[in-house]
Amino acid sequence: MPENKFSTHPDYDVKRDDWQTYQALHQGRHDTLSSANYLWRHEFEENLAKGGGKLRQIREQRTRYVNLITPIVNSFVALIFKTDPDLEEVRKVLDEEEIADFDGNGTNLINFLRNEVAFNYFLYGKPIVQVDTMPMKANSRGEEIAAGLRPFADIWSPLDLKDWQIETIDPKRKGKYNAMRFEYTIIEDRGGLMEAPVQRRYSTIIESDGTTVTAQHYAGELISRYAAMDEAEAVWTPSGEAHVIEGQSEIPVVLDNIESWIKAVSPVALLRHNTQSSLDNGLLYQAHQRLVGIGEFKEGDAVIMNEAGIMFLPEGSTLETIQPSDPSALERRLNALTARMFQIAFSRVRLIPSDSKETQAADAQQEEDKLLVAQLRAASKDLSDNFTQIIKVFAELKGQTFDGRIELDDNITSEDITQQIVTLQAHWDEIVKYPEWRKAINKKLAMQMHLDEIEDITNEIDEGPKEAASMSQDRLSGITSALDAG
Repeated sequence: MPENKFSTHPDYDVKRDDWQTYQALHQGRHDTLSSANYLWRHEFEENLAKGGGKLRQIREQRTRYVNLITPIVNSFVALIFKTDPDLEEVRKVLDEEEIADFDGNGTNLINFLRNEVAFNYFLYGKPIVQVDTMPMKANSRGEEIAAGLRPFADIWSPLDLKDWQIETIDPKRKGKYNAMRFEYTIIEDRGGLMEAPVQRRYSTIIESDGTTVTAQHYAGELISRYAAMDEAEAVWTPSGEAHVIEGQSEIPVVLDNIESWIKAVSPVALLRHNTQSSLDNGLLYQAHQRLVGIGEFKEGDAVIMNEAGIMFLPEGSTLETIQPSDPSALERRLNALTARMFQIAFSRVRLIPSDSKETQAADAQQEEDKLLVAQLRAASKDLSDNFTQIIKVFAELKGQTFDGRIELDDNITSEDITQQIVTLQAHWDEIVKYPEWRKAINKKLAMQMHLDEIEDITNEIDEGPKEAASMSQDRLSGITSALDAG
């Protein structure tokens, strides 16, 4: 079969590193965030010949990422989803089964729009939704139903959309997409659980000439967990025949293309991650008494000491204890960076510590929040347009027309923003000292996120954490202990 090599779009090449950073800070995978791209090397870790590699390995093992990016993005989503949008008009073109399972994975329409589309909008600035049916033929709606032939929606990250081409000549189609190329990984079919699962990389090209839309799949090489294909060197072979996407003259993909809402926050999140690593590793390194022998020692004199050990020193030698270093500077830096993240995310010049008697005048606070409120209202309109277009494409694939609109509530106020900040601060504030109060706050946050497993989550909150956290009181105070960091 013919082999093909594909390219990536110049805009993808420019933005890829940023998108990968947003993804890493959201997903919080230890193996990713302990790599040199995110956990920056100390100078002595570069010297492998003098034990730098071992020191680096130990630091990576001890470092744990504290994810504040996902709660911030969830707060933005909660602000524009104060109430669920009305689906009365949608029900004229979508049946209850389609609303209950919008993506083929059991996700209902509201959760798909909130947790997938809106979340990706704020995280990446580029939510990509493809609506498609299986490449099957049916002669009637009855045959479609019998065959299970119905549209489904898929959410893609901007890292999945590798290349595209936009019409620039035809005035009737100017700005429309002529072609898009996606890449994704799937687990190949296997004969049973006795066979090891095998992953393969695939690519799909969807093309439109303004009249007909076709999709062609290509298979790449097998991949392992530790080795992905190099984008420039990957070789692809056609997988099956190209199929026509019925009912469409344009590519059935809906997307936005704006700047990520965490673009300015992510560098501070990385600074915080590295500061947290320095603090934690310093404290762990000092978790045991460190002794140094002073005098003339011969090879073999060194003894690993424990509480039951006996050490003999050469005449004239002494032992000195290395005193632990003071971590307060790192703790202050960590708290200041935490405060800075929330200040940037919510456009707040300063945050008032919760144990302070100082209050900010309501009119001053509202003036400070004007920009963010305006941005959130604009985002609400953008996403309303996006949601409406998704339903239009879905309906077209069913041979129907959607003339309605999905409208989000844009009545966002300064008080709403303050409530979100207070909820977030609760995880870093004195409130952790009061178990029942902490449980109530955690339940409120979980309810605002509209999570699918809300009953299980609230039960877990009632039961309490399975193991106690071991943080000092200074670090628990978090952002509220930072003074004016603006």
